[in-house]
Amino acid sequence: MNRKSNHKGIEDIVTKIRKEIPEVIIRTTLIVGFPGETDGDYNELYKFVEEAKLDKLGVFMYSKEDGTPAARLKEQIHHMTKKKRHSKIMILQKEISKENLQNKIGKTYTVMLESVSFDKKYYIRKNIHGCARRRWSSIYKKRKRT
Repeated sequence: MNRKSNHKGIEDIVTKIRKEIPEVIIRTTLIVGFPGETDGDYNELYKFVEEAKLDKLGVFMYSKEDGTPAARLKEQIHHMTKKKRHSKIMILQKEISKENLQNKIGKTYTVMLESVSFDKKYYIRKNIHGCARRRWSSIYKKRKRT
């Protein structure tokens, strides 16, 4: 894919960030099934995901786009292979996310409340400190009646 980084360099960056900011939430995206991706390449990627224990991870299957250099590569990966690789990493990430979220139980986080629920019972915040905004990661806090 013509990237200028490698496995070791990315591991070092993740380690350095976590050392400097212990409660950091790290999110990234990956592509599986890029032309020429070998089983060894995929296994290395899987091992990285397993060891890095990223908080948020998006995985996409490479999609051939006419006119791009990658579309002309001869070693296109079969759709079912891409699908299996994608599924396997997402199953792994689901377990990692569950573990990471379990480790947050009982901790205190700074949040900025944005609104009140329609029934006026809860304050609503779309994310916790350090998380990108996503509609599926809302926080609800019981509102005290005054």
